[in-house]
Amino acid sequence: MVNMKKKSSAQKLTHKKKFPLTGTSIILFVFSFLLYSNTLTHDFTLDDELVLGRNELVLSGLKSLPDLFTKSYRYGFNHENTGQYRPLSPIFFAAEIQFFGFNAHTLHFFNILYYSLCVTLIFIALYNLLLLVFPVENPAPFRISVIASLLFATHPLHTEVVANIKSRDEILALLFMMGSLFFMIRFIKNKRTSLVRPEMFYSLLCYYLALLSKESAITYLGIVPLISLFFGKQSLKKTLFITFPFLLLSILYIISVFSFLDQTLGTKAISVVNNSLVQKMTFIESFSTKIYILGKYLFILTLPFPLLFDYSYNHIPVMHLADLNVIVSFLFNLALLIVGVTILIKSIVVKHSSPLPSFLHLTSFSILFYFITISIVTNIFIIIEATAAERFLFTPSLGYCLLIATLIHYFTYPRFSVVPQKNQHWIFFMILIPYLLFFTLKTWNRNPDWKNDFTLFKADIDYLPNSARANYCMGTAYFRNADNPSLNQVAKNDFLHKAVSHLDRVLEIFPDYKEAWINGGLVYSRLGNSVNAIKYLEKAVLLDTISPKTSYALAVVCLSAKEMDKALQALQMTIRRDSLYVEALNDLGAVYGSKGRFPDALKYFKSAFQINPAFQGVKNNLIHTYLQLGDTVNARRIEGR
Repeated sequence: MVNMKKKSSAQKLTHKKKFPLTGTSIILFVFSFLLYSNTLTHDFTLDDELVLGRNELVLSGLKSLPDLFTKSYRYGFNHENTGQYRPLSPIFFAAEIQFFGFNAHTLHFFNILYYSLCVTLIFIALYNLLLLVFPVENPAPFRISVIASLLFATHPLHTEVVANIKSRDEILALLFMMGSLFFMIRFIKNKRTSLVRPEMFYSLLCYYLALLSKESAITYLGIVPLISLFFGKQSLKKTLFITFPFLLLSILYIISVFSFLDQTLGTKAISVVNNSLVQKMTFIESFSTKIYILGKYLFILTLPFPLLFDYSYNHIPVMHLADLNVIVSFLFNLALLIVGVTILIKSIVVKHSSPLPSFLHLTSFSILFYFITISIVTNIFIIIEATAAERFLFTPSLGYCLLIATLIHYFTYPRFSVVPQKNQHWIFFMILIPYLLFFTLKTWNRNPDWKNDFTLFKADIDYLPNSARANYCMGTAYFRNADNPSLNQVAKNDFLHKAVSHLDRVLEIFPDYKEAWINGGLVYSRLGNSVNAIKYLEKAVLLDTISPKTSYALAVVCLSAKEMDKALQALQMTIRRDSLYVEALNDLGAVYGSKGRFPDALKYFKSAFQINPAFQGVKNNLIHTYLQLGDTVNARRIEGR
């Protein structure tokens, strides 16, 4: 007995010396941080403006904590309590702004920090998970967890999540899912029979925090029974018993979402520009396109090129069942599912004693992890706001990385390798090192593209000729950058002509893109082409029957072109849409004044002055109109205010 204890202690000591867990964790953290260190000087991009730059609640700091927790994700931007419920990342942003100020560089620092922590926790969680099925002296847990963590850390698809501050929700969701996994492993390892244990409490708490980060974390509910069956070696009954509190918490989360929000994502109208799958198409076309996207995901996971910020209408065209890409995608995804599900079923009905099934279990777990976590963003079960996106692969990519790590270990592990033992280490490094090197260099070189909107759009636009949204973004970026004071007039005009080119391309792809008509009109106005400017904005007004800003933009262009009758109509339309639109009231008074209709002009100037007495232009116009009408008393009264 004494000898056995000594042997066990010796094994643990050898294990600790052989597998430097603390050192590896530190190296992974530092490596992950350094890999994204060239994003520290980046600006804001894409939806950062919605979530941060113009989000009143986030900018107010922690004093907005109650509203941040009970309102929708974008409530501070648009005051609409609809859409997604993701309070945790806005709360993190508010805290960082509270203590460090509103600074893009600081926010990027925290994105990298949480990503590095996420990679480290992935390693720790996977290592402890694999120890449940491999002997302690077996190198498999260490090797597989290190390889999977490195593949995950370096994968170029993650540049969107890390370099785009708004995508903090993805990082936090996976971070807390890994935390939940870690504590669940502790619960299983200690063979607890009661759920009322600290390990289960912490696991559930982390799961709830993951849900508060992003709703897609609810897929972890499908991962819990896999962990119990594959790694905990639990019976089906015990597995259901362990899963029950996670199910209950998921239900409570869904109830809270419906109680906090006025409208959930599933009931909100989705624009075809954002998700091309909501356009009119047959069921077969819709199914084929979704299957094609699944194949596209697997392709860019394996060969991440080109990396794109946009996959909306019409970058991915409507596909058909007979298309070769659809057939290949269907067969490959089906084959993976069959492998994963078959091993799962066998693990339930058959008990194995050989260590070989551990690799099969891990293979099945990796595959099923991928499909379960990606299921919520495939548009197959629920329609979401986007056709596809690289950020959607952030959590599912862990399943992919784990599968690749398992296969690499399997083909180079002495006991199970299919190659001669003397070549195993060479094979190991020949497979792993080039893969990691490619991923690392690709990630490092992709990061600068996310410097700001202009650099991102310019880097990707050549690969997105058929994307309406991408061309709109590029055209708008050229338009905005034409105001850069460092540019001479020739360069400014060049930018404006490029803006027109991209905005016209938008209208070829999607003729009802109202924002493209608006910006196209404004660009033509800057170029001095009032005919096209008015034409574009008139079309925009027909498409946008609600916004007063659209009709007012038309009015301003008409005024600039001296088209007074058209300007008058556009201004009257603006007032009908918003009777408190001060600028429109002021301009309407000016138009009537130019026509010598001073009583009418007075009416609108008075209305504008009542709404905003501090508007100096309105005040001057009102005084001038009183004087034109011979009313010096009121003119002096207004002047004295």
